[in-house]
Parts: sequence; C-alpha cells; structure tokens
Amino acid sequence: ITAASQFAQSLVTAAATSINVDKGLTSTIANNVNKRAVVIVYKNVYDALRPDIDNFQNDVFANLGVKVDIVQLQDSLSYTPLDIRNLLIKECQLDGTNGCSNLGGAVLVGDIPYALYTQVYDTSNWPAPFMYFNEDLDASFKQNTLGRYYGYDDYGAHEGPEIYTGWIRSTFPATDFNNHTSQLR
Repeated sequence: ITAASQFAQSLVTAAATSINVDKGLTSTIANNVNKRAVVIVYKNVYDALRPDIDNFQNDVFANLGVKVDIVQLQDSLSYTPLDIRNLLIKECQLDGTNGCSNLGGAVLVGDIPYALYTQVYDTSNWPAPFMYFNEDLDASFKQNTLGRYYGYDDYGAHEGPEIYTGWIRSTFPATDFNNHTSQLR
C-alpha cells in the first residue's frame, strides 16, 4: 500500500460507502465536512476487483483514517472526460480558499475517459493525458480544434488543483476483460 499511502497522506479523514452513478452522474453520497477520496471504476471492473478495491479502501482507512468512497459507473453507458470532471465537481464542495472542503483526491481505475493535453508549440502535436482537467476543478481550459487542451482560460477562485488524482490503468483494452482486470490487480 505504499503508493496508496503516498496518495492518501495528502487527504484528511472519514469510513466506507459504495454508490452507483447513472449517466446523469447523480450521487447518493451525503456531503460531509471531512475530506475523503473517491475511487471511480466501471461496475463490471469493480465486481471483478471487489476484494482488491475493498482491501485498498480498508487499508487506507485503517492506516490513514481517510474514507474512500467507491463510485461505480454503469458499464453500458458511454462517458466522456467532461462527464468524469463533472462527477468530481459534484463530489467536491468547492471552496475558493481551500479548494474542495470535503474531497482530497480520486483514483481512476481502468479505462476511465480522460482529457488530452497538447503543447502549443509542439509541431508533432503529440497528445498526453491532461490530469489537471480532473484536479483543478474550478478552472476553465483552452481547447484546440481537435478538442485537446493546451492551457488555462481561467484559474478559478482557488488557484491550483483542488484535489489530487491517481490513475490505475491496464495496457489491455476493456474488451479483453480477463487480461484487463488481471493487470489492474
């Protein structure tokens, strides 16, 4: 749990719940004043990895006192990077001074959609994952004609990231489910 510990040490306290999220990205988690983390995972991946994710959830709480909520995305629905960002914004109680008053971070597990970043002056136009899209939740970003992000439009009331994110991703596509979930373990 060393990687989990490093991630979770930046978080504050809370206990464990599991919620389901529909395409409208509604959440049943009640807001609280303690910081917590969320794991975002497709339901079928969660079902396959439940003992591993539950162990992570329990270890983080037992060792660091941080509540980890599991957000299960419906498998048959198509999500976009903006859907994931909006879900995180709903999970976060934005506070212009301190960032999120109740959420310290998120771990994305599996083929969760992500925004792409490209360097403005890079002639190869090679995209990379743009994690600030899911971390700086009160900011707005510039997009090029390909839909890739390349800079800030506005930093928001709280400059800098409101939460921290981690990403556990398989090199196998989700369509190769057994290898995909085996590698996520």
